[in-house]
Amino acid sequence: MNLRAIQATVSASLLAALAACGGGGDDDKPANPPAPAPAPAASPLQGFWADDTSANLVTANGELWGFTIEDSTVYLQRGSLGTSGSNLSGSITFYEGTQSVTGSVSGTFVARQSMSGTVTLQGDTSAFQMGFDASYDTPATLSALAGNYALPSGSMSIAANGSASGTTNGCSFSANFSADSGGKNYYRVNVRFGGAPCAMPGASADGVAILAGAALLAGAVSGQSGAVIAAARN
Repeated sequence: MNLRAIQATVSASLLAALAACGGGGDDDKPANPPAPAPAPAASPLQGFWADDTSANLVTANGELWGFTIEDSTVYLQRGSLGTSGSNLSGSITFYEGTQSVTGSVSGTFVARQSMSGTVTLQGDTSAFQMGFDASYDTPATLSALAGNYALPSGSMSIAANGSASGTTNGCSFSANFSADSGGKNYYRVNVRFGGAPCAMPGASADGVAILAGAALLAGAVSGQSGAVIAAARN
């Protein structure tokens, strides 16, 4: 994934079912089951989107995950986007440790090319403009992810089966990564945190991870809390 924003973000962070069958007929044979509903169409927004300070993922079902760098700190965003014609809209939640705040997103897009619009949060509106990164279409693999990574004041090891463990700033955690089942270039991740001094002691959080060269960004959410793992392969 050729996202300079991810690599800059990591560098800075290191500084700090079918319906039931109906009843039978006269011969007591079961009626034919209804045809399954067609699969929902994939969001035209799906892909990697980036600008100078953020790296963002929109999945096939319109799920939004974003990583933004501000003053050498990585912040996590999660939301949902829908489309109508060339317009987009949705909600977005910004996480900072155990605190979060939710706002709205609106704008326009050209599929697989560009996206622009505004984010409104607590009465303040800011503009964004992002470009598409086609490396989203390259299937992720666990073999590409496996290895040892440096974390802020710690490290993480990811095995070939996607299991992982690590420590950062005195917080121990374990995790399990799996490649996207749709064949896209990102991972699903579940992170389980140890006790104090972890900011989310004992929590289990679910999210996504993106690998860009030697840089790895993972974001996971549990309730109103969010966590970021920003790592660099050794």
